Amino acid sequence: KAAEKINRVQIDRYIRIHTEPLKKPNIFPYAVALFVTLVNGDSYCDGSIIHPAYILLSAHCLDDLIEIEVFAGITNLNGPYAYQAIVSKIDTLQHQSYDRNTLHNDIGLVCLRQPIPRTPSMRPIALPSRRSNPRGQSLSIIGFGISSDGEI
Repeated sequence: KAAEKINRVQIDRYIRIHTEPLKKPNIFPYAVALFVTLVNGDSYCDGSIIHPAYILLSAHCLDDLIEIEVFAGITNLNGPYAYQAIVSKIDTLQHQSYDRNTLHNDIGLVCLRQPIPRTPSMRPIALPSRRSNPRGQSLSIIGFGISSDGEI
């Protein structure tokens, strides 16, 4: 537990959370907002475009799923979007070793029947090469959801 707290403090020192809508369009063109309809209600999740027909997301977003609505080309949940698709459970996949109790292997895929067109506001995320060394470099972790004060 102590090591967890120390790591959390070290991480928190470098994290800046921005809850206001993004001011610059197309800054994160791989980000998608997901409106998830579950057996027991609705939820928000987010994901990344990894291919025009595939969205990478957390597997827990697919627990007890009825359908998922994908919005791409969006920087604000209240703003306009360039792509929308409704996906049923049959077109989703959770990691075969995902454990909903521990959240181990919490990774999933959404397969889109209508691929997302490549535009300045929508394109797959660029992944680093296997030989790259990101140690010491800045990175951005982004997502859509509900903040601690209840704002979308």
